[in-house]
Amino acid sequence: MAAPARKIAAPEPESEWLFKQGDLVFGPIPEAMLVDKLERGDLPSDTLVAREGGAFSPMTETTVFMTHAAKASARTRVEAQAREEQRKRSRRRMARLAALLALGTVASVGAVAAVLWAARAHLFEKSYEELADLEIVASPPLVALRPDARSLGDEDLEYAEDEPAATGGKAAPRPSKASRPAGPAGSPMPAEKDGLAVESKYDRGAIHAVVAANQAKLFPCLKEQVAREPSFRGEVPFTFTVGNQGRVVKLWIDRAGYASGPLHDCMAEKLGQWSFPKFEGERPSVSLSFRVNG
Repeated sequence: MAAPARKIAAPEPESEWLFKQGDLVFGPIPEAMLVDKLERGDLPSDTLVAREGGAFSPMTETTVFMTHAAKASARTRVEAQAREEQRKRSRRRMARLAALLALGTVASVGAVAAVLWAARAHLFEKSYEELADLEIVASPPLVALRPDARSLGDEDLEYAEDEPAATGGKAAPRPSKASRPAGPAGSPMPAEKDGLAVESKYDRGAIHAVVAANQAKLFPCLKEQVAREPSFRGEVPFTFTVGNQGRVVKLWIDRAGYASGPLHDCMAEKLGQWSFPKFEGERPSVSLSFRVNG
């Protein structure tokens, strides 16, 4: 008589987590993605995290993230020490250059001109090298309905068309913040239409696909900013809203000093060329972050 077949237990689904950045709550996202953001330096090790319905606590005190958070903290300290050492080397180079210039004032006019020419050539070569080595890294996008006051107060971008209602030819009224029903964190909150709740029907996977296919088209805007501002480095977080007609209707750059200006205008122009599937209901916000290295 044949032995009964052994049952193989199905693998448990990967847990998903919420996390906070300032007053905003993002997610839920898979545990592996949260660890990846931590290891890439997109999130500090003391970021508050929680499972849906649970209490928030720092990653350094959350069992599944403790080891990753400790490694991230150590890496941050090492990188800070490396940056400080690089600043010291730069100061030493500038001191040597100042010494050469001082010696040049004692020498002949021709020697002074030669020193100045060499100094300028060295500095220009360094600038070109930095631009050639420029690296831009994009973090995974986060798509969510966020009860953010900015989405109610700002005007739509100029290239955005009026969004018609799901039925009829008139534009659908935008509900006030107070009238929007709250939904679970990370899940689509229902919009209101004629006093009735209407579930948002945007396709999160389609939004991810459009972002993945087009995000590199924003890189020239960052490189142009570096050309204007050679010290422009680090994180460039930004958020945009997708309208019901599949066009980007709002853009915020969440870095001090860049809420408007050439960088904002360039990114707004590029985002205006993106096309998402049309949908009904509340408009989602997409949060991205680029890191400029080199």
